[in-house]
Amino acid sequence: MYLMVGTRPDLAFDMREVSQFLANPGMDHWTAVVRGLKYLSGTKDYGLLLGGSLDVTTENLANQLTAYSDSDYANCPDTRRSVGGYVTMLASSPISWLSRKHHTVVLSTTEAEYIALCHCMQEMIFLKLLLHELGFATTQPNVIHEDNQSCIRISYNSSSTEGQNTVTLDTALCKKR
Repeated sequence: MYLMVGTRPDLAFDMREVSQFLANPGMDHWTAVVRGLKYLSGTKDYGLLLGGSLDVTTENLANQLTAYSDSDYANCPDTRRSVGGYVTMLASSPISWLSRKHHTVVLSTTEAEYIALCHCMQEMIFLKLLLHELGFATTQPNVIHEDNQSCIRISYNSSSTEGQNTVTLDTALCKKR
């Protein structure tokens, strides 16, 4: 778990998948853990590249904050809940990441993507405020990359339609920001 939290974002999804069965693991779960350990053994030289962007200065550091957000749709066979996640990058280096099962069952891929986007937006707001507090002001909008076109349209639309009412209230933050 330490590797995933501190140095290996590529392990986040697999660690989340396996850790939900810690109380009562089966053979499939042990097989997945062994496969993960073999992966770690074969990729022990992998790690984070810090300072990947060469054109970083103290004046433009906060403008180099970007993120990527994505989600699956109802992939859990037991609960039909979706898994979403994000990676935030500063100067082309990953600085935070998350892979989390949604708390609610959603009715569409757009809704699943929108919930993941809102979690990503919350992290971006925190990081932007942290950079501002450290003296790195943002002069340009920060970019979140999202691949679901309906989700992108909803995030730009300030009014709600009847079809969007299934989205939980905590996602209203996305429209405010």
